[in-house]
Amino acid sequence: MAPVMVDVCSGLGGASESMLQNGWDVYRIDNNPDLAHIARTSLCDIMAIRPHWLASKRPIDLFWASVPCLEFSTGYAAPGPTAARAGEDFSPDMSLLIKAIEMRDNLHAKWWVFENVVGAIRHFEPFLGKPTRIVGSFVFWTNLPTLDIPYEFEHLKKDQDTWSDDPLRSNKLAKIPFEISDAVRLAAECPTLEDF
Repeated sequence: MAPVMVDVCSGLGGASESMLQNGWDVYRIDNNPDLAHIARTSLCDIMAIRPHWLASKRPIDLFWASVPCLEFSTGYAAPGPTAARAGEDFSPDMSLLIKAIEMRDNLHAKWWVFENVVGAIRHFEPFLGKPTRIVGSFVFWTNLPTLDIPYEFEHLKKDQDTWSDDPLRSNKLAKIPFEISDAVRLAAECPTLEDF
């Protein structure tokens, strides 16, 4: 039977692309109707998902969540830095992360990955601990034994930037490169001592 992946806040599907191309059963979940054309994407607000939906799925081999990074970004126009310049307090909304953790726990996935930006580290640490890997602008919290991503791998978000009012601009900037998706797939497929 094919391995199963649930990709939450899947955007353009970069995180699960290697799995899809290698015969996994992939369930992508996103709430943006502009992404309905992405293969295997279900349009759904993850906050509305209930445990009975989770119980209806086959055993999950890999759970991935990339909650929206806007509120964690340190970019000039992001809410946190904007509030700081105005002398205002700002606390990011952690509800999507908390829901994603709840989903992971309810699915009992063998492997899991949470991905976000460097600015998320201090906000995610109380929930997920210290990051297990940082690759360029991508920060990972995972229980995978290894992520074999070459240290010389370089991905620049500006290479994906359209510098326009493209409604999918943030999705294009946040898309997980295939090399990272493939490294995660290979790690999840690698047998561990528990498998023997």
